[in-house]
Amino acid sequence: MALKKLMSAETANPYSAALEIKADKLVVLCGQVGEDENEVLVDGGFDCQVRKTLENCIDRLSDAGCSLSNVFKVNVFLSDISNCGRFNEIYREFFSEKPLPVRTTVQAGLPEGYLIEMELWAVKE
Repeated sequence: MALKKLMSAETANPYSAALEIKADKLVVLCGQVGEDENEVLVDGGFDCQVRKTLENCIDRLSDAGCSLSNVFKVNVFLSDISNCGRFNEIYREFFSEKPLPVRTTVQAGLPEGYLIEMELWAVKE
């Protein structure tokens, strides 16, 4: 892939500090949430919403001819930042190939019942 790690220091968490990319063939996913194909929020709490959100991201990337290995930037919006540790555990199941994407995680005011939203940036090879 057209990614190059810019900082040699490893991070303790599942993301790269900085990556360089070619500026063409970008794919950007708008905020993805844990909704099913009928746009209904999945039941089961935080873990289920995170997994469904990531599965939706995989589906949207596939539609664009990409996969998680093409992702270079992830923005994560959590309704409660205290869930960040659990989020990292699940995230590591989906993102394990290095270099890991650059990532920002913040607490955000999401619509009622929504516990996570993710935006992904990818580059086609």
